Amino acid sequence: MPSDRLPPLSVLVVGIVVGFFVAAGLQLWGPEWHGGIVLGLVAAVAGGAMLSASRWLERVE
Repeated sequence: MPSDRLPPLSVLVVGIVVGFFVAAGLQLWGPEWHGGIVLGLVAAVAGGAMLSASRWLERVE
């Protein structure tokens, strides 16, 4: 499996942190704190995939 397609760990960490801030901004904390964690993980995966894809496209061009 080529490592070029995998987002670096730092991108995932930043995505999770940003996702948590977004979740806090949407007030998903409190009794539904698990919603914030899920949103953070989704944001991390989406952000990592977008950055990985953009870097891959830059290499292709």
